[in-house]
Amino acid sequence: MPMILICTLLIFSVLIYASKSQRVAENIPYGIDNNWKYEINKNTYIIFALILIIVSGIRFGFIDTFAYKEMYVLSKNDLEYVNSAPWDVEAGWLYLCYYLNFLFSNPHTILFLSAIIINYAFVSSIKRYSVDPVLSLLIYFCIMYMDTNNGLRQMVAAAIVVIGYRLLLKRKFSAYLLYALLVLLAMQFHESAVFAFIAVIISVGKPLNFRVWLFILLGIIFSFAPEMVNSIFGEMFSDSKYLDYLDISGGMTIWRALVVGIVPLVLTIIYYFKQKKANIKIDYTEGFMMNLTITNGVLYIMGMYLQVWARMAFYTAFASIVLLPKLVDSIFGDKYKRVVRTVMVILYIAFYAYNIYIYYHFHALDSFYPEILFNHEETI
Repeated sequence: MPMILICTLLIFSVLIYASKSQRVAENIPYGIDNNWKYEINKNTYIIFALILIIVSGIRFGFIDTFAYKEMYVLSKNDLEYVNSAPWDVEAGWLYLCYYLNFLFSNPHTILFLSAIIINYAFVSSIKRYSVDPVLSLLIYFCIMYMDTNNGLRQMVAAAIVVIGYRLLLKRKFSAYLLYALLVLLAMQFHESAVFAFIAVIISVGKPLNFRVWLFILLGIIFSFAPEMVNSIFGEMFSDSKYLDYLDISGGMTIWRALVVGIVPLVLTIIYYFKQKKANIKIDYTEGFMMNLTITNGVLYIMGMYLQVWARMAFYTAFASIVLLPKLVDSIFGDKYKRVVRTVMVILYIAFYAYNIYIYYHFHALDSFYPEILFNHEETI
């Protein structure tokens, strides 16, 4: 518990300092608004990411961390173990552990490498696309950071996909091909990354295109008949090692779905009709982020009933993180946006605090403490 508390205090201190020193930059060559954005010192991004990487890298345990450390240790010089697919883990992950062992035998190697990939993907995306990076960094920390320490393979796969989304915005055949290759790479770490292809089919194109509306319709139907859809997808996943994700009792709470998925979805739709009424054209990058945000919201709604959909939202969650500041600024204007932003900050911090409380209550944080890195024999 003390380590995550220290991490939280450090992160909030960095963000408070950044909010005091940020400035408005104009004529930005990239992002979701080329006219302006808040700009913070690049060292802020580096310090923010380093804190999270170090804390994640030195942790002794946390839910399935022990399994990943054990996998790393046992894969050393043992191809028979790697090829036996322990825990039904994808071969790509096991071979990564096997080859990394030739460089570093300490199991924290895989924790550090995963943290670097994950935080680079999300923090650099915030730097590139968010008009208010301080707010986006806060949202990322509050709703996603603890998840990055659990479900490690899927979070690494999601990070690879998030990096790949940038290629799609180039709208070139070679970029689409490279994106497909990145998704195939991500699937070697977690098969669920195949959903990234579906997310792209839904999201590429005009904002709120017919595919987006169809996906919203699917979410509405699903909300009224989850058991029926469960029986359909149960057949589709019958040969999958992720079948247990379909357990209807394993869904998310309405609180998480509301804060992380539903509110951004509703704001995105309001923003779309506001811009349409004002006859303001939405550019391709912004439209793509809007479609991903809506897809993410629908996934979280469906995730209240079936855990598999909550897991798929890992591949779309970054969009709402970078888009929310723009939505708030555009929808509420100068008169109300400060109040709305303040409420948002309070809600996300409250959500984070509640998550930490739940982890603490169920003793998940008992093992979240720093480990002496050279004493790796005691990690199993």
